[in-house]
Amino acid sequence: MEKARKILDSELKKLRTGRADASMLDNVRVKAHDADVALAHVAQVSATDPRALTVNVFDPELVAAVEKAIRSSGMGFNPQVAGTCIKVPIPKVTAEVRQQLSKTAANLTEIAKVSIRRARQNAVDKGKKAGLPKDDLQKFEKEIQTLTDKEVKAADEALKAKQAELTSTD
Repeated sequence: MEKARKILDSELKKLRTGRADASMLDNVRVKAHDADVALAHVAQVSATDPRALTVNVFDPELVAAVEKAIRSSGMGFNPQVAGTCIKVPIPKVTAEVRQQLSKTAANLTEIAKVSIRRARQNAVDKGKKAGLPKDDLQKFEKEIQTLTDKEVKAADEALKAKQAELTSTD
C-alpha cells in the first residue's frame, strides 16, 4: 500500500507545473560513453530561479549529449548551452494544459487507490488462507482497513496539493 502511494508521489512530481524543480529532469537519460545513463550521473541539476534550471555537466565532452537528451525529453524544454553549464528555461503552462495536467493527476491518483485496495484484498485473502480464528481474522481485517483508509486519504491529500500547485497562477 505504501509502495503504491510512493509511486503516486513520484508520478505526480513528473507533472510539469511551470515552476522550476530539479526533479523535473530525473527521468532524462543521456547517451554517454556508449551507455544510457541517468542525467544525475553526468550532471548536477539545480533550480536557479522559479523559471529556470541549471545543469552543470561534469564532463565537457558530454555537454552536447546532455543538451540533446533534455531537448528530446518530450517536456518541451529548449536548453541553452554556455560552456559546461546548460540553462533550461521553463516555459509557462497555459490554463488548458494546467486543466489537462490536473485530470492526469486525478487519473494517477485513482490508479494508486485501486492498487492500494488490491493490496488490502490480497492481505485479507492471505489472512483467510492462514487459518486465523474468526475473532483474530476480524481484528486483522479491521487493522488492514484502517491502514487502507490512511493510505487512500494520503493519496487524496497528495492529489489536492498537486492540483492546487497546478491551478495556481505564477
